[in-house]
Amino acid sequence: MKTKILLFVTCFSLVFFNSCSKKEGESEFKNQITLGTGLNYSNYFELTGVSSDFYLVNGSVIIYFKVESKQDIAGNAIMLEFRNLQNEVIHTISRPSTQDYGHMLLSSFEWTQSAGTYLVKAYIVKEDSTDFVAETTITIH
Repeated sequence: MKTKILLFVTCFSLVFFNSCSKKEGESEFKNQITLGTGLNYSNYFELTGVSSDFYLVNGSVIIYFKVESKQDIAGNAIMLEFRNLQNEVIHTISRPSTQDYGHMLLSSFEWTQSAGTYLVKAYIVKEDSTDFVAETTITIH
């Protein structure tokens, strides 16, 4: 009887822990870029006013962004590249990472370019390469 119970507990433990363990290569993070109008002051990992539409006031607008990457950013900078509808790069910004590890970077920038619709591409900038993370579309009114 003790042998059957021990065998049952062992089998149950193997099945349970193997099904709950994270598989190699899986990440709880996604490759994405999110834009918004501010930071959530009760949780600085969240943006407020999440949108893809922003409005110029007196020729500029402050836009907050969150870049999330499946791969560890590993202290590297994040670059945002802005392309017009003709796929021409019209503006870039770069923000340094504030720590040696992590999968997210939150920051902001002031948009002073003209109104229009733009493709925003996010990259991790390493010493010897630039790794694409995600893209989104933004409309400035």
